[in-house]
Amino acid sequence: VRLTFLTFLYTLKVRSMTNEILLLTTIIFDLAFVLLSLRFGKSGVICTVVVNVILVNVFGNKLISLFGFTTNSGNVFYASTFLAANILAEQFGKKDVTKAIWVGFLGFIMFVMIGQFTIRFIGDPLSETMNTALYTVFQAAPRIAFASIVAYICSQYTNAYVFLALKAKHGKKLLWLRNGISVLIAQVVDSLFFFIIAFFDKISIELLIQVMLFGFILKVIIGLISTPFLYLSYPVKIED
Repeated sequence: VRLTFLTFLYTLKVRSMTNEILLLTTIIFDLAFVLLSLRFGKSGVICTVVVNVILVNVFGNKLISLFGFTTNSGNVFYASTFLAANILAEQFGKKDVTKAIWVGFLGFIMFVMIGQFTIRFIGDPLSETMNTALYTVFQAAPRIAFASIVAYICSQYTNAYVFLALKAKHGKKLLWLRNGISVLIAQVVDSLFFFIIAFFDKISIELLIQVMLFGFILKVIIGLISTPFLYLSYPVKIED
């Protein structure tokens, strides 16, 4: 009986940590892919910006529970775009960061517009399950996309401005501090714009504040986790 009870507690604990384990795994994989993309030069890093903003668009409407709090499952992908931006700022400069921001913007627009056209095709009954699933995902996309694009543009420009300003003052020293400060300020901007636009009037004010605060904390933590990956960008840098 005791063994059965302990097994039950262990199973309960594992189940309760499923989201947290998946979160950590997703963070590491996404940040690693951003770093790996540097092997293809600045174009590879810019590509990860586009991919991650599309992932935000797809998964940004899904709320999940982490450590007893509710948050947006797209936070991981948003945070990864800041690693990509700071790698570009550190290794290449302002021009390439700006290019990445606007290429990401174009990827956003194309994804949302093509998605809206596609779900309006009359689907074959043989793919009814897929038709319903796609409509469910993409019918919510415009509002999430608008919230994402406003937050994305504002926060990315904030991040780039702060990071480059600190770099101009301190040079290549204090990379961890420059990354931490720029990410912290940018995530304040991102959270305010995204969560208010995306979820205001869809969830209660109390839940909105909780989601916004926890989302902000989560993205800042991911930003701090990204710091070693930023340092690792030096050994793998390829001139482009």
